[in-house]
Amino acid sequence: MTRPSPHTLINALRAYPDLRKALRVMADGTAVGRFYEFDLASGFQRIVRLGAPAAADPHAAPTVVAYDAYARSSGQAGDTISPWGLFSRAAEDATVVWLDRLCRVVHTVNYVVQEGSDAPLHLRVHGRLVAAISQDHGHTFRDMLDAMEVSHGIVLQLPETATYDAELAAQLISSYRRHGFGIALQASGAALAIARIKLYEPDVMKVDVRTLSQPEQQVPELLRATEGGATRLVFTRIDHPRIVQTLAAQGAEYGQGYFFDLPAARLAGAAVSA
Repeated sequence: MTRPSPHTLINALRAYPDLRKALRVMADGTAVGRFYEFDLASGFQRIVRLGAPAAADPHAAPTVVAYDAYARSSGQAGDTISPWGLFSRAAEDATVVWLDRLCRVVHTVNYVVQEGSDAPLHLRVHGRLVAAISQDHGHTFRDMLDAMEVSHGIVLQLPETATYDAELAAQLISSYRRHGFGIALQASGAALAIARIKLYEPDVMKVDVRTLSQPEQQVPELLRATEGGATRLVFTRIDHPRIVQTLAAQGAEYGQGYFFDLPAARLAGAAVSA
């Protein structure tokens, strides 16, 4: 498969001149976005299949099922700011919307130009963007992807706050799905995750392992909640082989965390499987 160049993808965004102007390609071939004095770059972390060899050998290459994109920001003087700190600089809703889209475009460009980018890409949606747009969520980003001729599977990860109002959440999820996006939700704790699986039937439910007080009991409960449906259960924040072994012993299939890798600009080489 021939990969497009980042220049080609950026130049295709002719209908979005302000956003295109904020993008540039670095000497190493990666794309960055400019917001005030900071550059936005990408880091990608694998979402992998648990079990052997992941549980047995920390040096073995796990099977990748998706990649999760993280924003990195740095100033010209080498200073850094967290993504949430960067968003806090956007006082107006319109600026938040623009910055959120800039982040997702930067990640998309940096992802699709790389070998191994056949797995779905998970992209975060900022909570203030959800509140700032009243209807037809996903329309503009889909238009951008179409302009770049990007057909990769994109899963949009919604903030927890997006599910506080069940009616609005259902409308939001329906709109994103209408535009061809998968939906990932996140939850702190098993009970909340189970409730969201039943109510929204997301494509992916992410559960922070640090919020599981009794994993031997809660993991099987979570797995039962996904039986007969299409929700993929991903356990996040995995940082120790003991956690991998515990999860795998209970039948968990998918995980993500520092035990496997740190977010990096270049995709880690590993087998890819849906």
